[in-house]
Amino acid sequence: MTMIEIFNGRYSVDEDGNVYSLRNNAGNRRAAPKLMKLRLSKEGYLTVTLTTDTGRLFCQVHRLVAQAFIPNPMNKPEVNHRDGIKIHNRKTNLEWATESENAQHAFQLGLRVGNPTWAGKINADCPNSKPVNQLGLDGQLIQTFPSMAEARRHGFSQGNISMVISGQRDHHKGFKWAFA
Repeated sequence: MTMIEIFNGRYSVDEDGNVYSLRNNAGNRRAAPKLMKLRLSKEGYLTVTLTTDTGRLFCQVHRLVAQAFIPNPMNKPEVNHRDGIKIHNRKTNLEWATESENAQHAFQLGLRVGNPTWAGKINADCPNSKPVNQLGLDGQLIQTFPSMAEARRHGFSQGNISMVISGQRDHHKGFKWAFA
């Protein structure tokens, strides 16, 4: 079993998600690694408490495994459990993901239900999407987009459209905007 030392050689983690203490309380190297006790967080993740020079750290085991064994060339911030089970921390069950990828995966597995918050960004069928009118500076209707996300796909900024609608800006790209 491959183990990688972490936290300046005080601890190690293996590919199966086991964490070991390599030093005793006096700071001396142990003859054999001591398996650390894992706890279940209120969010359902296995955690371990590690002591460092600056104090105690409460670490999620899946993050320790990913940081030790899984390359992250795109610097994705989250670790996804491929099977959706938060306590399965084997290297082969973990992957780096963006927040959006992690959320979409949870919906696909049925771990989260309801309307995903990203639905309006994908299509206008989301009940939270509102049609927006693109108006000339004279107030004449030019066209109606089914959502701000659809206007974005045509080269406009959702943030700037929202600022025009709320009165924080006068126009965006030479147009006035209003909810339909």
